Amino acid sequence: MKAMRLICLTLIVLAVGGVNSAFAESGAVAIYKQQVTKIVDTWSQTMTRFNDEIVKDNAAIESLKAQNPLPADADKKIAALRADIASAKSSMDLATRTAEVDLGTLEFKPAHKDEGLPLPQFVKEIIAAKGIPLTKTISIAPAASWNWKTNTLGSLAVRFNFKLKNF
Repeated sequence: MKAMRLICLTLIVLAVGGVNSAFAESGAVAIYKQQVTKIVDTWSQTMTRFNDEIVKDNAAIESLKAQNPLPADADKKIAALRADIASAKSSMDLATRTAEVDLGTLEFKPAHKDEGLPLPQFVKEIIAAKGIPLTKTISIAPAASWNWKTNTLGSLAVRFNFKLKNF
């Protein structure tokens, strides 16, 4: 269950941190992605190592049980192998919790406004007139008004523009 939570958390972080290829990535986003990738890779390697140990121990238990005349110390060996499996499972839980904490404590520091370049006026006019292009044929144009006296949203609208050929 914890492994599934970690995988879901990782996918969410990557989806939120992901940037469309049409836009350039800032340095902060690239560093954040590298940190998340490093944590997930370390966790994955740890899980693989412990999983291999558990599979090996389970195979050893099955081979001991399959022997027709059981060896005299078979019960001791099986108990030791089961203890190794329990130890590996607790180590997997610890590694999962550690990865969750590491992902949870990562800080994303966006660039300051003075580091970014403001949009030129002609780009603002194009966005106001034609909208923000999503593809070559589809764009959206948001329109919102804010009532400053009451500090409420006056209206909010989104206009979709479709350019269809041969019509």
